[in-house]
Amino acid sequence: KDGKPRATIGVEDDGAADIVLYDASGARRVGLGTDGKGPKRKGGGAALNLFDENGKTIRNRLYVRDGDGSTGLTLNDRYGTPHAGLGINAVGNLASP
Repeated sequence: KDGKPRATIGVEDDGAADIVLYDASGARRVGLGTDGKGPKRKGGGAALNLFDENGKTIRNRLYVRDGDGSTGLTLNDRYGTPHAGLGINAVGNLASP
């Protein structure tokens, strides 16, 4: 009602699509998206990202990658640096997240 978006849906030129949810102050908090196939992308995939209270840093990410078939979860510190995670490759072996 105050003109601030609480959710957006978009598609980029390279085909990447996303849904972003914002909190009451306008900070990005949740992002759900698919990668496109452009020069900056690495083979596509999908991810769910949870952002910090400022909407700047990804604190947690759940993903699946099309290129190598891996899936994973990363847990990041307040600077966005991963410190814990779990990755599984296409055949079910542990992989680096």
